[in-house]
Order: sequence, then C-alpha cells, then structure tokens
Amino acid sequence: MKSKTETKPSQKSASNNGKDSKTTSAKVPVVKAAVVHASSNGMKSGAMEPLRKNPHGIPDYRAEVPNFTTTDEWIDGKYHYTVKGDFDAPVPAIRESKYLTKEKSIELYRWMWLNRKMETALENLFKQQKVIGGVYLGLGQEGCSCASAMALGKGDWIAPMIRNQGAMLVRGFRPAETMMQYMAKAGAPTKGRDSGSHYGDVHEKNCVAPISHLGDSIPVVAGIALGARLQGHNIAALTYVGDGGQSTGPSYEGFNFACVQPGV
Repeated sequence: MKSKTETKPSQKSASNNGKDSKTTSAKVPVVKAAVVHASSNGMKSGAMEPLRKNPHGIPDYRAEVPNFTTTDEWIDGKYHYTVKGDFDAPVPAIRESKYLTKEKSIELYRWMWLNRKMETALENLFKQQKVIGGVYLGLGQEGCSCASAMALGKGDWIAPMIRNQGAMLVRGFRPAETMMQYMAKAGAPTKGRDSGSHYGDVHEKNCVAPISHLGDSIPVVAGIALGARLQGHNIAALTYVGDGGQSTGPSYEGFNFACVQPGV
C-alpha cells in the first residue's frame, strides 16, 4: 500500500480547528470473471465478455478496477487530497478488437497528443491573459473525446461539450481555429464575434456548437437523429454528458424521447 498527497491553495475558511475532512472510496466489488479461451498472443479471443458483475448483476467490462481511497481535508487554509491504495497494479492487457487496428491505435494516439499539446498551449495563453473570457480544458479526458469522435462516420453528427475539443479536432477543426476562437480573432470560426468553445459547423463537419446549459445537447441530437430518419438516412448522433448534466431535466427528456421511437 502506498499513498500520495496533492495540495490545492484556496481562500475557503477552515473549520474544526483548521481541519474538515471526508473520505470517499473507489473500491468496486469484484465477481469472478467468466472463463474464456485465450488466443496465441495471450489475449482473449471471440466475443468480448464481462470480466465481472456489480452487486446488481450489471456486467462490468472494465479491464482495470482501481483499488484506492481518497481523503480530502482543509489544513491551515489549504485543501489537501490524500490517495491511499495499490498503485503497483499491473497494466491490463490490450484487448483484441476487430475495429481498432494498430494503425487506428496510432492515429488515435496522435489525436490525443495533439489535443493535449493544444490545450497546454491554450492554458499558457490564458495565464498570459490573452484569452477572452474563460477557458475550459479537457486535460486527462483526451481519450474519451478523440476515440468517440473517431468512431463516427462522415455522415454522423456530433455535439461536443466545452471539454471535448479533441473531438472537434477529429471532425476537422484545426488547432489554430480553436486558439483564434478563444482569443476572439477575425480568423476564428465565429470571426471574432464570440469566444470560447461556442463554435461548430453544421454545413460540412456535422458539428453542433456546444450548449452552455448542461444536458440540453441530448434532446438536440435526439432531434437530429429523428430528422435524419424522417429523411431516410441511417446515422449516429453523439453528445456528451457529465455528473452535472445528469441532474438536469433535459437529459432525461432527451433519453426518454429517443428510447420511445419505433425501432429503438
């Protein structure tokens, strides 16, 4: 068992003599994995099977389940995170995929790396006060944005959120366009009339501009998919939602509207 601590300075007043702590756990109950045959390279063959099930019987396909606990507390006006657990767990084996070839894996890594470098530069520009308004980064979430966007076809639609700028790169936006957009330059997609991540392209890239109201993108893409169906097209429509969006009405309105459509 090992531990590490991260510290964040803050202006929040301390309580309980300078300490106010709470503990959360990331431990997940593990059920014995299904037995599958191994291929010659040591990985599973055939259809992907769940490695475990949660206490409610829902299949869990994750190749790795972290075993750690986190504690956060205020000490002398500073916010501390302490993580304790097993950090020496072996890296899980890469699963076989009939979709993600070696070439596609390298392409995905390139998009993730480009996303990381662009947002790191954007963060530096923000610290230099060259960004108009706020900046919203997806550092550490590049895989989610880039991989999901790569899975779409040319005729599919996407509605990124503010931290899914990697997805916009995959859909054809240049890093320079994103940088100019945040600095409200004339060469930006909105020609300097707007700033931040509120830009898209519904004519060529099938990309809906991010919506500030969390969860509202879900009924929007549900409507896009329905419109395409009425026109005789078979498409996928992708958007993103986080913890905040899941507590809003439009999220579930969009889910319910989509799931009651014939053939869904």
